[in-house]
Amino acid sequence: MSAIVHWFRRDLRVGDNTALFHAARDGDGVVPVFVLDDHYLSGSDQAATNGAAGTAGVGPARFRFLRESLEALAASVAGLGGRLILRRGPAAEALPRLLAETGARAVYANAEIGPYPESRDAAVREALFTRGARLRLFQDSLLVDPERMATGAGDPYTVYTPFARRWTSEEKAPPLPEPASLDGQPLSHSSDPAGW
Repeated sequence: MSAIVHWFRRDLRVGDNTALFHAARDGDGVVPVFVLDDHYLSGSDQAATNGAAGTAGVGPARFRFLRESLEALAASVAGLGGRLILRRGPAAEALPRLLAETGARAVYANAEIGPYPESRDAAVREALFTRGARLRLFQDSLLVDPERMATGAGDPYTVYTPFARRWTSEEKAPPLPEPASLDGQPLSHSSDPAGW
């Protein structure tokens, strides 16, 4: 068994984090990483237009919030004996390099829905697969899987009351605990969220 890379995305928390919980359970250690992917970054011409260095399509306030959230996450990870690694994207290049540095054979992450995250994840899955590693995605953001919330005919509900009854009757998993430890592989280099 080897360490597992946990790829933080929108889920910048250590408690009630499905992929992180499973990575800590399944691996010999966890290598926590956040990849500052291309959709956050740009060249100087776009940065000047946005009014903040290094942001593309992400305003200065949102980028500052991301940096502050990553600083808080880094402190939480450190409290569990780990070190948050920050890398620049694209993720399909950054994650295979990280696996090569750590000897990890898998990346765990929570699934995201939408055209960009789905195409990004497909590229990462392919890049990892060609190197003998895998990407495992977990459902984390919904209390009930939407596929279980269909009528008997398999269609979405159009009337609230039957939907509400069904939603109330569905079993919901309790929140997952923080991992006891995040003692992944030490690396010779990383980035500091405060330095972004």
